[in-house]
Amino acid sequence: MNTTRGYFIFVQASEQKDYLGQAVALAKSIKIFNEINNVSIMTNCVLTDAQRKCFDKVFDIPGNDEASAQDWKIQNRHKIYEASKYDETIVLDSDMLCLSSLDYWWNILAHTDLYFTNQVKNFMDETVVTHPLYRKTFIANDLPNIYCGMFYFKKTEYNDKFFALLSEVMQNYKKYSRMYCNEHKQQWCSLDVSTAITCKIMKFKNTITNKNLTFTHMKTRLQKWNVDENWINEIPVAYDDNLQIKINNVVQKQLLHYVQDNFLNTELQQIIDRIWKEKTYSLA
Repeated sequence: MNTTRGYFIFVQASEQKDYLGQAVALAKSIKIFNEINNVSIMTNCVLTDAQRKCFDKVFDIPGNDEASAQDWKIQNRHKIYEASKYDETIVLDSDMLCLSSLDYWWNILAHTDLYFTNQVKNFMDETVVTHPLYRKTFIANDLPNIYCGMFYFKKTEYNDKFFALLSEVMQNYKKYSRMYCNEHKQQWCSLDVSTAITCKIMKFKNTITNKNLTFTHMKTRLQKWNVDENWINEIPVAYDDNLQIKINNVVQKQLLHYVQDNFLNTELQQIIDRIWKEKTYSLA
């Protein structure tokens, strides 16, 4: 039996950000650079016919809206595990772009059932374990250093229990944050902190350590820059018609978590759309 593999993106409509536009650009970039390029989305957004063509499957967010009272709508993200129809799933944040092939990742990840990024890279391709400005809750409470911008799972009995507990933690975040991260408590529920709590309770640790199974995280302090968080205003960015992106004259590869919404401008979206269409039509 053939194993199905695919990427999964979660998007919940927000008045503040165009998460759907980001997800569309990410899906197209995955399909541009990868042979294994199934992409699903779970969303409450209404997609146009053109947007639907970027995804292999589109899922509604099931059940009650657990983020209805929140501006930052992440509380439904634990539902990805149940929604995904792939045997093996890589979950990605919407504000990312794929800039080179990730196909080799699947053969590495096939040797584990569950994987979470715990080290990210900066724009210079240097591994960055953490930064105290962004990870006070993790450091103060000895939580696993989890970044949920990219994670992987198979459907297993252990993962059934893991994601059921993650659901419990996210639905009762105040209770679990008091129990497991009362120092420098993060008042809002985030997937990173909730997953770290779940990992601590389940005593989960990655069985694979590979410096390439990660992403470039463009939080400013990770770059060692003395600029504000909206780094786009001060750091030069260049890109060509082949979607080669340079930040401060350094070529970016694999997954770029650009963080700042104004990075994905109209010109860059048009380049991605053109290349995606050319590849799609050439295979038709």
